[in-house]
Amino acid sequence: MDVTLRAMTAADADVVADLHTESWRSAYRGVMADAYLDHDAPADRHAHWTQRLARLDEHQAGFVAEIQGVAVGFAFLFGDHDPHHGTLLDNLHVRPGLRGHGIGRRLLARAAVEMHLRAWEPGLYLWVFEANADARRFYERHGAIAVEVQALTTADGTTNPAVRYAWSDTEILIQA
Repeated sequence: MDVTLRAMTAADADVVADLHTESWRSAYRGVMADAYLDHDAPADRHAHWTQRLARLDEHQAGFVAEIQGVAVGFAFLFGDHDPHHGTLLDNLHVRPGLRGHGIGRRLLARAAVEMHLRAWEPGLYLWVFEANADARRFYERHGAIAVEVQALTTADGTTNPAVRYAWSDTEILIQA
């Protein structure tokens, strides 16, 4: 599978929002309300990504994974976000039917490279809902360590336990 990665731009708002919604619908049944996922998530994610990508700054970076020019995944970073854990991997999503083909691993590696290129403080972390067992296994396989659990409010207003996963050394992601 020939996957290419490219920088995310404001022009990607619609495709990223669609991927985000599709991923949430697959992974977050039982975490978020079905009514939100089925009806409200598309417009919410479109507004979210349109606003976010319209005003990127030097502490933000995003990447789109493509196969033959078709977007199949994305990742988004907030550099130097936390004084202890470093850069926040705010989103990493892969089209549900393509999970397990190395796209997520490539996006993780690209995130780690970007951190080094921008000289952001060491450390990468993200939050994963406890109920999202597949994502938790993915990050654990790639060296992330669970460092805390906290209740987080989802986009639909519900509260769910989430695990903060962290890498103190991101070299493992680059070399993978």
